Formats: sequence, structure tokens, C-alpha cells
Amino acid sequence: MLQLCVPMLGDRAILGMPDKEGGVRRLEMHPAPRADDHAAFAEAMGPELRSAADKVLRDKQFHLWRDGKGRAAAICPLMAGDQIRGALALLADEKQFDSTRIALVREVASRASIAMENARLYSAVQEADRRKNEFPAMLAHELRNPLAPIRNAVHILTAAEALPPKLAWARDVIGRQADQWRGSSTTCWTSRASCRARSR
Repeated sequence: MLQLCVPMLGDRAILGMPDKEGGVRRLEMHPAPRADDHAAFAEAMGPELRSAADKVLRDKQFHLWRDGKGRAAAICPLMAGDQIRGALALLADEKQFDSTRIALVREVASRASIAMENARLYSAVQEADRRKNEFPAMLAHELRNPLAPIRNAVHILTAAEALPPKLAWARDVIGRQADQWRGSSTTCWTSRASCRARSR
């Protein structure tokens, strides 16, 4: 996104992400100032511009910052509904920011906000799908764990030569329930495998 803004909208683009207090937490820049370019570094990282970006994040309003020396920055909030996601600052000579350029900057910021929110929602859907696929596996595992000893006990009772009627009835009930339980766990496992195959 920053590369698309330079040089069409400004000679440097800065993306600021908010912290919990509403100020700028992290900065991404394009192009990044060289270590020996002290003037550019001071402009991009200076307290005046950072303070202006903090204000945009708090107020959620566009602001045209001027340094009083012919340089300016068009700072736009990046919104997702009523939530602030960041701020986009475009630096250039003050005379370049006429009404047409500012309108274009704000339009680009609006579209960037939509793209960022779509990316966030896509990641959330992917995470939800991953968790959904994990649930059948966990359920199948929990169902299979007690089956082996139960079925072994039923097998031992079945091998007995003679059982009292009530004990034989209980053995048959337990055997039927174990078979149904096994079928349920197999269905869960098959469903998980099917979901994973569709997601690939």
C-alpha cells in the first residue's frame, strides 16, 4: 500500500498503528530514510509529526500537518466502522496538497481501510474454520479413549459359559451402546477428514 502512494501522492508514506492508549505504536515507512539522512529521519520520526498522528488517531479526523518550512503531511485515519485501525501519513511539499490532491489522498485511505478490514476478516474466518475442524478430532479422540476397555469387558462377559439373566441383559446393553459409541466417533473422524480435504 505504501509503495502505491509514492510518488503519486507524496514523496514518503508512513503507516502508523495505534496502541491501547490511542497513540502511535508502530511505524512503517516507504521509502525508509537513510541512516545518514538526518533531516529526512527527523521529519519522519519527529515529535511534531508523531503528535499530529496521535491526534488523528484520537479524533478519527483528517489533518493536514505543516512544519512551517514548506513541508506538510496529509494524515488520514484508517477506519473499520467506528474503530480506528491506523493512520496513513503522506509527506510532500506543502504546495502539492491542493484540494484535488487531498481528496485523492482521502479516497486512497478509505480504500486502504476497506482492504485492511477485509484482510482481518479473512484471517478471522480462517482461524474459525481451523478451530471448527479441530473440534471433531478432539471429540473423536475423547469418544475412542474409553471404548477399548469397555469392549474388552463385553468380550470377556460374552465368552462366559453361563450368566445370570440380568447380567446377560446388562452385557448386551453395554455391547450395543459401545457399538453405537464407536460409530459416532468414526463419524466424527470421517467428518473432520472431509472438512480438511475440502479446505485444501
